[in-house]
This record gives sequence, C-alpha cells and structure tokens, in this order.
Amino acid sequence: MRNKFHLAVLSLLLTYCFAPSNLLAQQLIWEAFVDMHKIGELVAHREVNDENVKVRIEATFNTQVPTDLHIGRLIETTYVNQILVESSASSNDYLSGNESAVQVVKKDEYYLVNTLKESFKLKHNELLGTDLLYFEEPERIREILSLFSGKLLMISSIGNHAYVLDEDGEQTTYLYQKGELSEITIVTKACTIQLRLKP
Repeated sequence: MRNKFHLAVLSLLLTYCFAPSNLLAQQLIWEAFVDMHKIGELVAHREVNDENVKVRIEATFNTQVPTDLHIGRLIETTYVNQILVESSASSNDYLSGNESAVQVVKKDEYYLVNTLKESFKLKHNELLGTDLLYFEEPERIREILSLFSGKLLMISSIGNHAYVLDEDGEQTTYLYQKGELSEITIVTKACTIQLRLKP
C-alpha cells in the first residue's frame, strides 16, 4: 500500500515537472461606449508558457444610438520568441452582413496572408500584430501588422504615452498609463467608440 502511494506521488510530480507550465495568464477587459452609452466589451487574454505566447482578443459592440452598430470581432494569435508565427482574425457586421476573415502564417522568409478575397506575401522575417498593443506599450515599434486586413501599418507616437494607427479611414488611438493600456478611441465614419479599461 505504501509503495502505491509513493508511486502515485512520484507520478504526479513527474507529470507536473515535465508538463508545459503556465508562467503567466493575463486577462484585461475594456468597456466600450458611444456617447456615454455602454455598447459592449473587448476582452484580451494572453497566456505565456515555456513554448509560446497565445493571445485571444474578443469584442462585441451593439448599439442603435447614434447609428446601428452590431459588430463581433475575434483574433487568435501565437508568438514564439516574440515573433508572430500564426494568426486568425474574423469580423462580422451583423447588420450589414459584411464579414471578413484573415489568416497569417509565418513561412521561412515571409508571411503568407489569406483573406476572403485574396492571398499575398509580406516579405518580412519578423512581425508583430496589433493584438500586442492591448498588453504592451509600443515604445520602440514603428510598424505593426493589422490582423484584420493583413496590411502593415505605421504606428505614430503623439506624446504622453499615446499612439495612433490609421487604416482605411479609421483612426485608433491607444493611451497608456504606467505601461498599461487604459483607453482606446476608435474614430470611424459612423461614430466614435471609446473603450476604457475596467478596474
């Protein structure tokens, strides 16, 4: 009986020692507002283990004031050694029926980008995706990959720990306090969405 107990303990210890361990799991939530009306949330989850970093960003926005807006977005990415190796992003505008899906896969010396309309290559060895902006201030980053379009975007610092991305007539501002993303402002043709980090 005593040997079975020791064997069970040894088995548990070996499983624990050789299983990939989670070193860090982090979840942040931003509440989304249009004209002071709450319209949804954006949830960012990052899991760091011994082998890679996995990120999942999920957002749902629903409002009828000042305009009808019913959008769902999902991003799932994997990084190895701080380099994007794969990404899957989808966006649905439930009101208009518009949807988009983008997959990005790192190859040897380029990234292969597949969208619903086309496939193309980006000749880069290392890229970072826009999902990292939810977890880290981009102090030294000047170019970043839009995971919803597969386009490379210039990121501009506008001072006071604020950064701006412009894409297809939509401007997004990221504001950081003490290294943490505290506020996001998305200016579209239809409305301005403000996201605030939930305490």
